[in-house]
Amino acid sequence: MKLSVSNIAWETSRMEEFLRLLSEEGCEGLEFSPSMIWKEPVSAPLTEIKAFGRLVKSFGLEFSSMHSLTYPHPDMNFFEPEKRRKLISCIASLARLASELKVPVMVFGSGKARMMAGRPREECNRIIADSFREMAESIEPLGVTLLIEPLSKIETDSINNTKEAVELINKVGHKAFALHIDLKSTFAEKEDQGEIWSKYAGYIKHCHVADPGLKPPSADCAGHYDAARAIKRSGYDRYISLEIGRVSGPETLKEALDFVKKVYL
Repeated sequence: MKLSVSNIAWETSRMEEFLRLLSEEGCEGLEFSPSMIWKEPVSAPLTEIKAFGRLVKSFGLEFSSMHSLTYPHPDMNFFEPEKRRKLISCIASLARLASELKVPVMVFGSGKARMMAGRPREECNRIIADSFREMAESIEPLGVTLLIEPLSKIETDSINNTKEAVELINKVGHKAFALHIDLKSTFAEKEDQGEIWSKYAGYIKHCHVADPGLKPPSADCAGHYDAARAIKRSGYDRYISLEIGRVSGPETLKEALDFVKKVYL
């Protein structure tokens, strides 16, 4: 397995300080939220995109993934036609940014965008699948894969567990659409880690690790130990990425990285 951290853990003004820490701690990648870098990522100047790529590379890091894709646009959703078109267009534009930076996968969480809110579930599932198929078709030529992130019922009312996500992936049926695992959501949904990482291993292209509430992963959350054993047995060799909220300083992040390296790697 390879290790990365999302840049939501620090203020953008401290980017170089934390990139240096990641490099020193043996991380191979940076996961990033584009709206932490640019107010409107889809219109980011190419010169700035290239400069950001050079900065990350200068610390010996690659991009593991991109996430928080629709954060600047919380109004986007699958079920209102105009907002659905904007959502699909947004993902296509972000995929061009990802391709420029050689980001292999984009994690689609966006719990609000997929809230069914009492709408007919079967019809909603059809719309979601059709939308993701259109997204996948548009981004495939760019060499980027879109990953669906199951989120617990705390965050949304659809695609709440791995089984539902895999059903969606099979319905979409496109190689540019695969699975992301957010461990804190699997803990909240009390999913069987052995089943996730044995039955669905072939679908999984990326993984987030954190304690509940986006807190740094620690021994306080017993689920990490079951997850780590299951992941190791599966032979998963891609990125496990710390997706945690803003830390007080480098030492807090270092402690979290030490825990993950000890338990997961």
